[in-house]
Amino acid sequence: GQLTLSFFERDGLPLRHALERRLEGTVARGETELSHAAGVGGSRRLGGMGSLYISAAAVPPQGYDIARRVPFSVSVVARHAAAEHLRETLSGIGCRVTSGGGLPQFDIDADGLLLGAIDETGQALSSERLLALVAMLEWEAGRRAVALPYHAPAALDNLAARHRVRLLRVGRDGEDARRLLAATPHLRDGVFAAARLCWAVMKAGGGLAALDARLSPFAVASVEVKLSGDRGAVMRNLAQSCLAEQRELYDGLRARVGEGWVHVAPLPGRRALRITGEGANEEIAAELCDLFWKRAKAVDV
Repeated sequence: GQLTLSFFERDGLPLRHALERRLEGTVARGETELSHAAGVGGSRRLGGMGSLYISAAAVPPQGYDIARRVPFSVSVVARHAAAEHLRETLSGIGCRVTSGGGLPQFDIDADGLLLGAIDETGQALSSERLLALVAMLEWEAGRRAVALPYHAPAALDNLAARHRVRLLRVGRDGEDARRLLAATPHLRDGVFAAARLCWAVMKAGGGLAALDARLSPFAVASVEVKLSGDRGAVMRNLAQSCLAEQRELYDGLRARVGEGWVHVAPLPGRRALRITGEGANEEIAAELCDLFWKRAKAVDV
């Protein structure tokens, strides 16, 4: 079997990268000590947390007129606990929720963090595109600044500029970004995000397809490249290859390449990189992934 541990700080966000690297280094060097069961600490079972979570996710946006909701039917196909929370949340805000696989539909991962959808026309909406939609709704509601995870699509920078608002990225923009993202769970939690999207659809009508049509086209693709040599050396070589491009070196390498963007980040605890390409369509995004996969392989010694 396989055990996955996810670590979060008190604000509900993942560990800061500095702390994550320290933890990984400690484990890799074997600098850990086994503790006796009596020294680990106590445990406490908290009842009713699922209901509290669902109630929080179902809170309508500020100023929303609940009495004027347009009926909206949606399917949730997954069967794990996070999907059940999603079904209960959407039913609680007034959606007609089914589990038969009809359209439109939401899909959510078992952690409840990544949300995907298929709209009324059968078009798949990625987690990145849904994140962009929720951010757009925030700006349209009057929020002057929104904080997003560092890896959020570069297309959102253009969207923010069009709305004349600020986009902060966690890590790059300091503690202000972290505090702001912690206070807006619908920008980091799949159940909260789905509820916010459904509130918007029930207000305006037209379904997910009409909401998505208000965004400019963009697509994201990703690929993993396994390395045989030093991961840091490969990253430095890739950064050098982008000296002439607009670039950032925070969580790996993020650079503008032609009309698209590439984000290359080390995979924790593994000799591998995750390459993410973004462009106006899926073909451009995939081509950028392939370009940097070949660059990484060429300098991997």
